[in-house]
Amino acid sequence: MKTQFFTIVLIIISIAFLSNCTSADKKSEVQKKLQSSMDAAAKANLKLNLLMKDSVLQFKKESAEKTITYEKQLAAYKSRAAYNMKVTEKKIAELEQNNNDMKNRLSSYKDEGTANWELFKYELSRELDEQGKSIKVTKI
Repeated sequence: MKTQFFTIVLIIISIAFLSNCTSADKKSEVQKKLQSSMDAAAKANLKLNLLMKDSVLQFKKESAEKTITYEKQLAAYKSRAAYNMKVTEKKIAELEQNNNDMKNRLSSYKDEGTANWELFKYELSRELDEQGKSIKVTKI
């Protein structure tokens, strides 16, 4: 962009300078300088375009590599999430079954004396506490 602007300005200045020249030799000399300036500007513009293309290609390559890496990471996350979900569902099912078992034991308890009651109460309280801890540590 800068080289194109520079080239245009150089051409305008050269045309103005040529129009002020009166001799053919001076005009020819100025035309040669103008031509060499235009050639230099064209070469600079070509180099700039090549650098820009290289930069774009490099950026595209790096970005494509990153997206491939991210796809692999996301696939691994999905796999772990699916596995964790299966493990969590299994743990929840076990906790629900334990809870149902304790409810059934509590509802089916028959008064069979003080000694049995104290033992039943102690065991069920311990199991309820363990159940509560298990529920708290189960990650969902």
